[in-house]
Amino acid sequence: MKKTLSILVFLFSSIVILAQSVEYQTFIYTNDDLANEIQSLCEERNSTRSYMGDLFNASKESVKGIASGYVTSFIDLGVNAIGSLLTRNSRLKNEWEETIRTENVYTTNISTISEINDFYKETSFDGALDPKGMKFDGIGCLRKEGNDTVFYISCHIDRNKINRIINHSKFELALDTLIICPTRSNLPNSVLNIPFSFEERKNFCSGMVNFGLSHGIAGPLAVLSISKLQGVSHPGLEEAIERLIEFFLQYAQEQPDGEVYWPSSITGEEYLQLPSTVSPHKRLSWCYGALSILRIIFLASKATKNERLQKWAVDKAMRFSQMPLEMYLFESPTICHGYAGALLLFESFYRDTQNCAFLEAIERLQRKICTMNSLKVKYGFQNFDWIKGEYIIEDDLSLLSGTSGILLALGARQYSCDYVLAHLLIN
Repeated sequence: MKKTLSILVFLFSSIVILAQSVEYQTFIYTNDDLANEIQSLCEERNSTRSYMGDLFNASKESVKGIASGYVTSFIDLGVNAIGSLLTRNSRLKNEWEETIRTENVYTTNISTISEINDFYKETSFDGALDPKGMKFDGIGCLRKEGNDTVFYISCHIDRNKINRIINHSKFELALDTLIICPTRSNLPNSVLNIPFSFEERKNFCSGMVNFGLSHGIAGPLAVLSISKLQGVSHPGLEEAIERLIEFFLQYAQEQPDGEVYWPSSITGEEYLQLPSTVSPHKRLSWCYGALSILRIIFLASKATKNERLQKWAVDKAMRFSQMPLEMYLFESPTICHGYAGALLLFESFYRDTQNCAFLEAIERLQRKICTMNSLKVKYGFQNFDWIKGEYIIEDDLSLLSGTSGILLALGARQYSCDYVLAHLLIN
């Protein structure tokens, strides 16, 4: 019968980020049945583990090795093995210490108690390596804040490997349970300024599927499709493209007026079981938006020679080209989430179709972008966006969110921008 024999309370003092004490309860599990099972197996095999016995067995095995030509010297074998262990332990210790220095957020002091006598059921007269009487069955560690479990881990002896206890005096623990509350466990553990929202994490506790071109699966589909169009051949490439096309079509939200939208992301549950409705993302940006997804579907259907789907993508994109610009829901002139991105997407469609509807949209977008230019602004244009609920206005020279990308988009009609379009995964 399993029982918890003792509870050790560790006090952790944080000296890096939070100057507070955190209490962990550490459990040592014991099991009399384990001791009885080990005892029974030892008696069955007439196995007695002791220092002299282990030395004799090692010597016997080494003699076998010498006789068979595998080992030239038992003494050399022993010396080399011991030397290897010593250097290995030293190297591993150094590597561990380096890991601690570079990755751990907290430095903690752990106070423990001595004279814990719970490992064996009784004292052995056969030496320290004798496994009989071992009743240690694992460890657990718990941290709670109020009624909430912040951290919990539980490990028990791997019963499938009891032979290792008897034959080698070694035991292995199997992880039973691991619970981590990320919002209260100082995760992610990184010194980098990584944008990580625990509020978003709560909404996607079962995972997330991102539809965007910049951060989602539209990007891989674009890479696969462009690779196929460039002559790349690989087993399963076309099948992968077709499966991704099918996925996007599955989540396409057709509107009564013929427009089509996709969600920006869905939860793991919505991926496993298609819901009746998903919230459409209606901003027609390059990073997230129906216009960029339609462009990628066009490239994918072109790569798989699906002319019907090509026509469908072009027809849907044409509907967007005829919409008033205010319905694009842009505030910024940039490529990433603004008018320049839509301009380049329509430019790509126009190059493939020569449809005048796309040309008219391009000209309207060019005029709109030019009206947003100002001599009072540092680089002529500014980037407008919402980041974590805060409206930002910034001077930026970058390709995606700055003036250089805007100028390249404006020059797409007069100059070849194939290189830029290829890097944006739309050409």
